[in-house]
Amino acid sequence: MVLPTMFEAGQVAPLSDTPEPWRSSERALFYATDRKFNDTAGTQGVYGALRNDALSLGRLKIRIGEHDAWQGLHAATQAKPAGKQPHPTLAGIERMGRMQWGPAGKTEHTTDAPSEEAFIQQLDAALQESKGKAITVYVHGFKNSFEEAALTAAELSLYSGGLGPFILYSWPSLDSLYEYSHDRDSVRYTTAHARRFVELLASEIEAGHLSAKQINLIAHSSGAEVVGSVLRELGLMSHGQTPEQRKARWKIGDVLLVAPDISTDVARERILKEDLRGMYDKIVVYASPRDTALQWASRVLYRATRIGSIRENKLTESDRYWLSKAKHVTLINVDSQPNDDPVNHSHHRFSGAALSDILLSLRSDLPPEARGLVRDEGELIWRFADDYEQRVTEAAIKVYGEAKPPADLP
Repeated sequence: MVLPTMFEAGQVAPLSDTPEPWRSSERALFYATDRKFNDTAGTQGVYGALRNDALSLGRLKIRIGEHDAWQGLHAATQAKPAGKQPHPTLAGIERMGRMQWGPAGKTEHTTDAPSEEAFIQQLDAALQESKGKAITVYVHGFKNSFEEAALTAAELSLYSGGLGPFILYSWPSLDSLYEYSHDRDSVRYTTAHARRFVELLASEIEAGHLSAKQINLIAHSSGAEVVGSVLRELGLMSHGQTPEQRKARWKIGDVLLVAPDISTDVARERILKEDLRGMYDKIVVYASPRDTALQWASRVLYRATRIGSIRENKLTESDRYWLSKAKHVTLINVDSQPNDDPVNHSHHRFSGAALSDILLSLRSDLPPEARGLVRDEGELIWRFADDYEQRVTEAAIKVYGEAKPPADLP
């Protein structure tokens, strides 16, 4: 993962407000997955691509850098000019139980000791140590192994500082370029599990077992289809409730969709026209017309433009009408800033600007223009300003605070 642009000037120390218990190059990352567990980890890792009819819960130990040295990790994120950031590795796994649902409701399996309650207790302990009191769930996209997705989620967690614990939601991707149809089927398979998991988190917050204020959702590529379906199902379950009642019930804050592999028509119907008032605080979509992965999907598989590669002149009159009414939905064209991904698809990993905006969106209520975004009169899609680094650094100082002199680094 590249260094977020807002940290490159050295005026903001990304790790300065990390809670004391988290000041280590070894980090805890929670997970929920409906992949089957591999007793003997092979090429597919600890959780492979086979589907499980239960949802496994647990916690991972992620090591970022070569050894447990917080000072070194802190210094690496402030190097000027910014170099390659420390590489994360999976260092351990703790399995905490499984959840399964049927017509009669939820049944619990205890083969993955200790239990679901331990998962909630440890998640709340992490919340108690954090400053932001938010739970952030990361849903990966097409062709992702469990480990790869976990390392991405861990890096997002690292740069978020004291926002709160991150949870990887990992669905059964086959981790192969040639198995797109399998992964699309797995997206449909996992939706009910993902929705029930969000229900679980919301109910535990309501019951006082989790001290979170909200649940944030980040989804990449095909993972956006999972999140979109979850929002729609929760919306249908709370049909007839007021926006305030929905917000109190589901606790969903920010929904960030990176290169979403959803057709523009489906996005318009599900996000803009569906009654989702109160279901979230804001939705931010990060798109690139140069996204070759989504261009291929649009032309070869679907013959329909994906929202993750939309451009201003391709918005229909219907799109423009509904988007103009959706005050809490922001579309961003990320192409005005450098992207180290030759495919232009993984903006949350290889675009320092997109990564900066993701973190600022999670940590603040700043509107797009205050986060360094601009758009011309009459346009509905935002882009990064020409002087984005200066603007986003100023925004980051407001959110993170100015960097301390090197002698005062923790």
